[in-house]
Amino acid sequence: MKKFIIMDGPYIQNSKDKTLHYIIEVLLVMIIYRLLNEGIVPYFKGSISFMEIFLPFLIVCASILLFYGFFYIGKLFLKFKYKTEECIIEGMIFGLVFPLHASILIMCISIFATVIARRFYETEKVNPLSIGLVTLLLFLKWSNFNNDLLLNINFYLCLVSFLFLTYKKSLKWRIPIYFIGTYFIMTIFSSIMLGYIITFEITNLLFFSIFIVSNKKTTPITNSGQIIFSLSLAIFTFFGSYFMTSIFAMLLSSLLLNSMTSLFDYFGNYYGLKYCNEFEIL
Repeated sequence: MKKFIIMDGPYIQNSKDKTLHYIIEVLLVMIIYRLLNEGIVPYFKGSISFMEIFLPFLIVCASILLFYGFFYIGKLFLKFKYKTEECIIEGMIFGLVFPLHASILIMCISIFATVIARRFYETEKVNPLSIGLVTLLLFLKWSNFNNDLLLNINFYLCLVSFLFLTYKKSLKWRIPIYFIGTYFIMTIFSSIMLGYIITFEITNLLFFSIFIVSNKKTTPITNSGQIIFSLSLAIFTFFGSYFMTSIFAMLLSSLLLNSMTSLFDYFGNYYGLKYCNEFEIL
């Protein structure tokens, strides 16, 4: 008789799976918060006009419609495969982080890059939305836009979203926890060694680690593999943030590490089989 670990992925795909619906619900709450924070509240303070109240919501709507349009064209001519819910989620995330007054042309180009990346989604470990967001950052920089990705999301809202998705088993919770924890420790240690405080964008990093980096198809499925992936991501992001913004470093690092998912799972699976005895197989 031998003992082995039997690893199931954190996402069980079947007709009753509501993972994508839970994510949509959480993102909808964040969209409402942005509408209040950047639309309704500023209007009553007299800092924006009446026509600008619904701009945050209109940006999200435009993003979703563009995703639908490009994916529909791709489905007709390039045989794209995608779920309606995935299209909505990507549109909502992109609309949430898109700056209010950036050019709509930049949005179109970035979403188009995401859709093209989706063409290779089934054969390559590539997170299409990460490529779209990297494209967005590059064009914002090129156009001398004053702000990076504008994420006026409340930290506690991100935290509650993380806890909710974890409770509903709709999230690879080890990735955000180990990534944020490791990055935070490295930042504190570096601040002590250098003698000054290094900025730690915890809200932005938490948001992206939940909704971008923890993509279910491009990250390891073994527990140990997810931990190794998260630690590697934190190290790459930390050192990359010395040369670029932390969000840009995080997205580039995740794209690099996504291509090594199989390797992380190999080591994670080997570690589990060698050192853990949980299930008996006769």
